[in-house]
Amino acid sequence: MPDPRPQFVGRPTLLLQDSHEVLPRLQTLTREYSDLEAATQVYRALMPVLESDGWQAPPLAITPAQARRKLAQGIPILQGEDLPLPEGAARRLMVRLAQALDSLPGGLDHESRRGSGPRHVQHLLEQRKLKAVSVLQHAGVGDHDGLQALAQARQIDADLLGLLAQYTLAPSLRSWARQLEPMVGPVEWTQSRCYICGAEVLLGELQGGTGERHLRCGRCGADWSFPLPGCVFCGNQADTFSRLYPPDRRQEQRVEVCDVCRRYLKVVTTFEPSSPDCLFVLDLATLHLDTIAQARGYTPPSAGQIVQPHPGRDL
Repeated sequence: MPDPRPQFVGRPTLLLQDSHEVLPRLQTLTREYSDLEAATQVYRALMPVLESDGWQAPPLAITPAQARRKLAQGIPILQGEDLPLPEGAARRLMVRLAQALDSLPGGLDHESRRGSGPRHVQHLLEQRKLKAVSVLQHAGVGDHDGLQALAQARQIDADLLGLLAQYTLAPSLRSWARQLEPMVGPVEWTQSRCYICGAEVLLGELQGGTGERHLRCGRCGADWSFPLPGCVFCGNQADTFSRLYPPDRRQEQRVEVCDVCRRYLKVVTTFEPSSPDCLFVLDLATLHLDTIAQARGYTPPSAGQIVQPHPGRDL
């Protein structure tokens, strides 16, 4: 099973809105797969911060007609929108997240002991030598090169900075998704990227009695039906699109692979939509599907995300 620790950036975020459901499943998962302990330790460190922060992003100034018009044009709703994030609130949350990571035994990893880890990030933020919203601007649009350059200039571990940005931005994305999903209602969206935030699909779920395929976003938690057969990435429906199953042939889990675009999608039978917080448990619990696909040369969905936060009123 692959080590999830280097893969935090791009994995689904946990906001502890369903802790009563998530925590027992997380504990069961670590008992079954002891090699996931390091990954779940990080999540458990961040849980109290995200639970107690309480900061809510301002509502978006967008009408239902404007949102539906963008979807009709094939454009994710948040793409190109001004997404105000107050620097003060973003900085405080990022500092608390960095403190939580620094509290882990031995620090997050070896970089922590070389001065480029969470404590260094906390110091830069508190000294106003690093602007939280500047970090979010790079991470939000999937600008990995920009984030890498910013991290290098500040002598920060780039993966750590991406992780902090992902979790700082996540509460706002979830809040905006809750605002937008009922606004536009059921959508006809045949793209693999999220119709709300533009992130690539995390995994698929077979929902309802008929097992209708839905795609789920690991960033904002959005859920959209994808009834078209074949590859969700390139549309291939030929024999070069196939399904792979675990060695025990459990039909409730599969990985869809495409020999045209060489990408894969993990699909799990859930019947009911999983809560956004439970998506990360599903992702960790199906790492064996990643192993199956990657061993055959297929690549996972990208972690890109199309949102552009801008500095809002400092709070």
